[in-house]
Amino acid sequence: MNQEVSVSSECPYNTVRHPCDVQTECMVLEESVNEAYEVYEEMRDENQSLRDLIQLLKDIMLYYGIGLPPED
Repeated sequence: MNQEVSVSSECPYNTVRHPCDVQTECMVLEESVNEAYEVYEEMRDENQSLRDLIQLLKDIMLYYGIGLPPED
């Protein structure tokens, strides 16, 4: 059974697949990229906060004459 799929002129991808399939995939991928970037930004901010805290602790230790442990 040979079935033809009509190509919608509205589909910016002009594919033989159903245009909504391609557009839906693009929307899902775009949302995935946005979510990944949000996670990256949150992790970057948390990482910077932790680095700031470590530096503060180092400064306090040095102020009170406590030696710093060796960095690995």
